[in-house]
Amino acid sequence: MSRVGLLLRKGLRDGMAPFDAYIAGMSGLVVPHKIFNLWELTDLNIKQHNDYLEAGLTPHFAPLAVENFM
Repeated sequence: MSRVGLLLRKGLRDGMAPFDAYIAGMSGLVVPHKIFNLWELTDLNIKQHNDYLEAGLTPHFAPLAVENFM
């Protein structure tokens, strides 16, 4: 593994405990329902698997309004 890869792996490993403490101290996680009025997000689910966090959601595209110029 390269030196950059080793440095990245060490940084992620060392940062996991402070990140976990930060997330545990939060009162909640806010996920927007709409992004730029282009996508609507539904079916949010979060699961934990062997020290990994999996987040899933379903995006729905909202077509833009068509304007007539005539």
